[in-house]
Amino acid sequence: MNSVIRAAIVAAALIFMAHPGFGQAAPGQILFAENAADSVVDIRPGGDVSGAPRFATGLARPVALCVGPGGDVFVAEYNSGEVTVITAGGDFTGAPAFAFGLTTPNQLVCDDTKVLVAEGTVGEVTDITAGGDFTAVPPLAFGFGSLSALFEDSNGTLWAHDSILPRRIVDVTAGGDFTGVPGFATGTFTPGLGERGGMLLASEYNNAEIGDFTAGGDLNAGPNLAQVLFPIGILDLGPLGLFVATNTPSIYEVSAGGDFTAGPTYATGTNTTGWWNGFTFVPGCGSGLIEGTEECDDGNTVDGDGCDVSCLIETCGNAVVQTGEECDDGNTVDGDGCDSSCLVEVCGNAVVQSGEDCDDGNTVDADGCDANCIEEICGNGVPQMATGEECDDGNTVDFDGCSAGCLLEACGDGVLQPSEGCDDGNTVDGDGCDSLCVDEVCGNGALQAGEACDDGNLVDEDGCSSACVVELCGDGVVQAGLGEVCDDGNTVDGDGCTSTCDAASFCSSAPNPSCAAAAKASLSISEKKAGNEKLKASLKKFDVATDIADFGDPVTGATVYGVCVYNDAGALVASLSIDRATDTCGTKPCWKAGKSGYKYKDKEAASDGVKKITTKAGESGKGKVTVQAGNKANKGQAELPTGVAAALAGSTSATVQVVASGAGCTGATLTTVKKADTIQFKAKTP
Repeated sequence: MNSVIRAAIVAAALIFMAHPGFGQAAPGQILFAENAADSVVDIRPGGDVSGAPRFATGLARPVALCVGPGGDVFVAEYNSGEVTVITAGGDFTGAPAFAFGLTTPNQLVCDDTKVLVAEGTVGEVTDITAGGDFTAVPPLAFGFGSLSALFEDSNGTLWAHDSILPRRIVDVTAGGDFTGVPGFATGTFTPGLGERGGMLLASEYNNAEIGDFTAGGDLNAGPNLAQVLFPIGILDLGPLGLFVATNTPSIYEVSAGGDFTAGPTYATGTNTTGWWNGFTFVPGCGSGLIEGTEECDDGNTVDGDGCDVSCLIETCGNAVVQTGEECDDGNTVDGDGCDSSCLVEVCGNAVVQSGEDCDDGNTVDADGCDANCIEEICGNGVPQMATGEECDDGNTVDFDGCSAGCLLEACGDGVLQPSEGCDDGNTVDGDGCDSLCVDEVCGNGALQAGEACDDGNLVDEDGCSSACVVELCGDGVVQAGLGEVCDDGNTVDGDGCTSTCDAASFCSSAPNPSCAAAAKASLSISEKKAGNEKLKASLKKFDVATDIADFGDPVTGATVYGVCVYNDAGALVASLSIDRATDTCGTKPCWKAGKSGYKYKDKEAASDGVKKITTKAGESGKGKVTVQAGNKANKGQAELPTGVAAALAGSTSATVQVVASGAGCTGATLTTVKKADTIQFKAKTP
């Protein structure tokens, strides 16, 4: 073995000799699968490990190891068709598997994000990252006779070796069916693949060589790095060495290259047989191998030896407080709170340092230099109560809340300041100047004695009146600015004005007898197909003259429409509300004004399923109102209430009324009933 490499291994191994880590996997361990003993052993620092404690036991012919997501150690159990997490070490007899339902798993490839397994005898590669039952899970790659090796190189290329003639090493990174795909390298049985310094390596079992397959081609033709009897697994650990497991069984460190058929060995005493004897390295700070964000790794996690517990170089100025340092601000500059020796520069050391106004050698207030080494003067922005200051706003200007003498300027001191509307020398409300020194008048934005509200103005219909009285539904005043369309002095429903003073429903519990009556009318309701319900109502030839004003103003005003349906007992069975005044339906206004009425169109049927409304005024015996509504579930339209036909089932008549908020009402009682079952209702006037 190279003497430099052996020295590095032995030095790092001293820590493991003190605490061998047989229990929880520890950084720096080289864990080896003993397939003939159903166990896993740590072979570092080398030598005869036959008497060493086993890291894990109770496994079903362990043949491959890797460190994967979360730093967990995974082992492939060939006989049970399982992959188990053994990070904690110990006896795993009967322990639940991480992944099961696999066929002869004999190779593993892991990184921080994935776990891949080679299912040897079925010639498949399966992604088992999610864990669980993989009995019927499609493989990532297939089409091989029998897989004996799986390896991912530093470029992310995934290599697999098919041990069935013609024995090929194939790039399977893309996944899929590799039946008949030519090998990148061919020629000999290879139970292990690896890489060192960009050189792709193959354990040529029959040739007793560690071959170089970087250029592909016939492995029997060379070149090779080293000669080793019956090589199997390959593990490259950079400066710690290149390790090869064999079927002798012994483990060799072969980074120097050459002939190792006669030794020397790195480790002996493992209990193995067969072709799959995998091993893995447990990474992390203290492993002796510098990895990831580590600046150093001396094989331990001890501070004070030049490489700290987080594997950062212990030096002043690296922004990490380490052994012997009081501070470390990332530099070696004096006067910034942490000096060039990483000792704290503090107030009270009699040296004026960065951030200090003064330093009188103590941390006492009221002596001209306070406990924070700030000069005790009015106007420095630091309230120094010990010297008599009540405030300090960083200046010596009056009328800004803190006077030139650093005394509080407050409401009630009898001095009118720019921020005050008044100051009568007290903080009493109800005397014309309130406790906040605001004039007590309605509209000043301050809630004062005698006011129920104050929104800062004298405007009505914004929630607070010009007299500072709360404007709300039920006060008997219709406040259009607040969205009210009626106000009957109460918040009771069913009396013609709802409890919220809006047109959420203009449908009273019984038909409104004052509605203009249509001489010709019809109502059709179809609920034969769920999700495709329809409602049509037509009112024509009213018994009184109608004017466009009877239909409100939904174009520029706030008119809300209601459609009400009652059964033969006069009970309300359906109520539709169309509150879309001034709204846009799609890209166009929902409502359009005509010469004598309005038209409503909403293809999306967003308001209780209503798609069209037409109103037209006229002299007595004329005029009309029509309504069309419906659901189309396949277009996401399901706002039209359902169950209306069922509510009218058996009715001998029905009444339909259309109400415009703040305006008129039209309707008719339909006594000629053509159909009244649970899914259809059709009726008209005689």
